[in-house]
Amino acid sequence: MRQVRGRAPVIVGVQSTNYWKTALDFARHAEYIGADGIMSLPPYQAGPSIENVADYFRTLARAVSLPIFVQNTGGRYGEAMPVETLLALAREYPTICYIKDEADPKIERMTQLCKEGEGVLKGIFSGSGARDLLNEMAIGSHGSCPGADLTDVFARVYDLYQAGDTEAAKALFDGLAPMFNLKLSGHWMLIMKERLRRRGVFETTRSRTAPYELVWTEAEEKAAFDQAWEAIAPLFSL
Repeated sequence: MRQVRGRAPVIVGVQSTNYWKTALDFARHAEYIGADGIMSLPPYQAGPSIENVADYFRTLARAVSLPIFVQNTGGRYGEAMPVETLLALAREYPTICYIKDEADPKIERMTQLCKEGEGVLKGIFSGSGARDLLNEMAIGSHGSCPGADLTDVFARVYDLYQAGDTEAAKALFDGLAPMFNLKLSGHWMLIMKERLRRRGVFETTRSRTAPYELVWTEAEEKAAFDQAWEAIAPLFSL
């Protein structure tokens, strides 16, 4: 908050892996320090049901007055909430007004959210590394919430698209294909951290959870990554 100083909205992630209280404490602290909104996954280690997840977000909405981004992912984070449940939550609690939806089938869900969420939701976003950003914006989404490693490129794609220059947006987005098309055995989080390391943001790829650091086990994989990196590096603006 001190670094931004009001120049842009700040959305604070407030999730906990297993404890509602921890997430709620984070949310209250985010409100206390002046965040503009919060984003949360549900506590997921216990394998919550859809109704458990919905109850978590109801509790979160009662705990703070900030706008809430629901990160609805599925997979290892528990069963994804159906679109109907997301919209019901938004109608019940107006501060639940932003969705980051990463659950499959992505395009079908995004289409339904954009169509049925009009007048209910203020923002509909995707994630999943922004790999479907152009298709999702064509449907009517408001953008994507990817990791931070390629944000400057995605922001320019978004700006070009919103300005009506769809051909330039597509050309810039397609420039990331060498990296998107890589089939790597390394954990996705460590691959993202490696991109941030190469951009000078991190000094290492170390992580708090296993696998704890990126180790290239195959020389061919590292060579492919190096080649893709050289291809996309000219796209960076920061």
